[in-house]
Amino acid sequence: GVDDVCDSALRRAGIVRVDRIDELFDAAETLARSRPLRGDRVAILSNGGGLGVLAADRVVASGGRLVALADTTLAALDAALPASWSHGNPVDIVGDAPGARYGIALGALLDDPGIDVVFVLHAPTALAQGGDAARAVVAVLAEHPHDTRVLTSWPGRVSAEPARRILREAGVATYDTPEDAIAAFARMLAHRRNQELLMEMPSSRPVEFAPDVAAARKAIDAARAAQRTLLSEPE
Repeated sequence: GVDDVCDSALRRAGIVRVDRIDELFDAAETLARSRPLRGDRVAILSNGGGLGVLAADRVVASGGRLVALADTTLAALDAALPASWSHGNPVDIVGDAPGARYGIALGALLDDPGIDVVFVLHAPTALAQGGDAARAVVAVLAEHPHDTRVLTSWPGRVSAEPARRILREAGVATYDTPEDAIAAFARMLAHRRNQELLMEMPSSRPVEFAPDVAAARKAIDAARAAQRTLLSEPE
């Protein structure tokens, strides 16, 4: 009944544990719509600088690595984005970003071999429609049918729900908040590491051991001679 023991046993068995029922639903979402991680190298794409920085802090705190973009990726983004974009990771494509800008930026990040996971975030804004951005993400991923490295979050209540529905119906993993998306990523990381630990478990059979059958028989014979049905602990 000791919780730490239960937690350690589950972790050593390669299992990822969740604490709340909403985490269980998010874990199911991640499992259904994503593949196992190749690594912990992360890029963040957002139309809001503040949202991107908050997400970056959370990624690092969750065990991920915010990577430097490849020169070819930077060149592709420079050619397509406004001069005021962030020129780094997180990739801030500016608050008025239309769907086409999201599509170009996401395509460039997916072509970068140094990135394992892309978080696509959309901050609510009156300058651009979240639905257009969601449709652009879906279109890019349709061109990469075997690429499930993308986790998305369109924060907001009523205004963001249509965009989230577009993503869900297309089979794209999406979460109510960036923190939820990053928590899903952290669980994927934990699962990957736990599975690696599972492969390192020693054999249950000792490698350098030969039983002393004669000594064992002697102990049993002595117990029988004394009409005992149990061995003592030293025996």
